[in-house]
Amino acid sequence: MKKKNFVILVLIILIVFVIVKKDSFISIYEFDFNGINYAIEIPQKTYSIKNKNFNIMIKSFDSLKNIESFKEKYLKKIEQTCEINGIKYYYDNSQNITIYNYKISKNLISKTISFDYYIGHYCNYVETKEIEEENKKLNFEIFVNPSLSCDKLIKQLYPNVHTYCLDNISIKKENETFSLDEALLSEIVSIDEITKKFEFEYKYAEGMKEEYKDAIVYSNYNYKMIVCKNQKKYIIGDKKLVYDEKNCY
Repeated sequence: MKKKNFVILVLIILIVFVIVKKDSFISIYEFDFNGINYAIEIPQKTYSIKNKNFNIMIKSFDSLKNIESFKEKYLKKIEQTCEINGIKYYYDNSQNITIYNYKISKNLISKTISFDYYIGHYCNYVETKEIEEENKKLNFEIFVNPSLSCDKLIKQLYPNVHTYCLDNISIKKENETFSLDEALLSEIVSIDEITKKFEFEYKYAEGMKEEYKDAIVYSNYNYKMIVCKNQKKYIIGDKKLVYDEKNCY
């Protein structure tokens, strides 16, 4: 009985090798999506490939050491572009495809390689979505009216908000315009939202940001803002506003 089982096992293994012999050394897997051909590098001695729901699952007879080495070299070649929620995304610029969730598991006689893919630059897609969402939240504009005389350089506008060489600051939201103090008092906007808008401009637009020991200075083409780190104090001024340690005391 044991001999019979052994013979059957040997026959099964031989049949498998005969079936996969032709493709046992595949190193490129090609597939079409929306009429575009993609060629993905895969480990040697591959005998099974499934491509479903933007996931590719590969089975290979190659050694675990070789497959892990292949994975390291392959992902390094296409380079990591971002990490979101602990998941690393690798973008292949030559083919406009992103690879992620690359995993290797060991079975009885073979290894399984699995990874997900996204057609396009996933990190750019996420960033675009973040910009859209942030824009919806910060749906207001800031306008300043510089002071010609600038008699009093820094004056208090609100308990923790000061101005520098400005006659007026206004907020436009949903086609209505308010003075800054009115907007803050009525909670139409908050000073935190204004700070986020400066940070948004710094990340995605033409804004600039300088960090000091006790302050952050944001600036754009029209005005600047100093955010004091050690105390709740904000100074919004014209383009001539320059950081000084005395500003935050």
